[in-house]
Amino acid sequence: MEIRLRSAFRQKAADVLEIDLYSDVGPAGIDPRTGEKREEGSAEAFRRELEAQPLAREIVLYVNSYGGDVKEGYGIYSLLRRHPAHKTAYVDGIAASIASVICMAADRVVMRPASVMMLHNMEMGVFGNAAALRKAADDLDSMMEGNRRIYLNRSGGKCSEETLRALLDKGATLTAQEALDLGLCDAIEDAHPVFPPSAAQREAAQALWRVLQPA
Repeated sequence: MEIRLRSAFRQKAADVLEIDLYSDVGPAGIDPRTGEKREEGSAEAFRRELEAQPLAREIVLYVNSYGGDVKEGYGIYSLLRRHPAHKTAYVDGIAASIASVICMAADRVVMRPASVMMLHNMEMGVFGNAAALRKAADDLDSMMEGNRRIYLNRSGGKCSEETLRALLDKGATLTAQEALDLGLCDAIEDAHPVFPPSAAQREAAQALWRVLQPA
């Protein structure tokens, strides 16, 4: 049985929009095997949902994605950037490739203790003559300049361009702490923080304990 992770949108409250990016990033299209329309992880899906929520004051984005199509990812990044809501991105598992760029659109980026962020130089498949291959390499260089600016702007000076280029060249998988040290995330938080019990909860626990004690 095929298991597919999808992106999902839900309105948690009147002014809060939650988004799960738990899929690859790619254009909307028709699955040739099933005839089903698939648009999870597409810029079109994000555009439609964000336009339907122009008054949202808070957007919460949960990310667990290997990335995918750069064109779609740039579109999602720009859609999020220009939405007036305050945006928080949580890296629940992995934010790889263009998915890490999408996270950079948030006002606040939070990683889980075991989550990772993966950065690398763009790749593409090319068919053509020598001139076409050289042009493709030049195009990648131009697009990577935009990528670097996005990461460097987020880092707030914590990551130099020299360091970033080295990370991109080797294809770096960053731990949550490494991303924090480089300014690519703002905090590390557990997905299920443990809050101290309230006075009422403590009183109930003590009452139960008394009942269970042998006479």
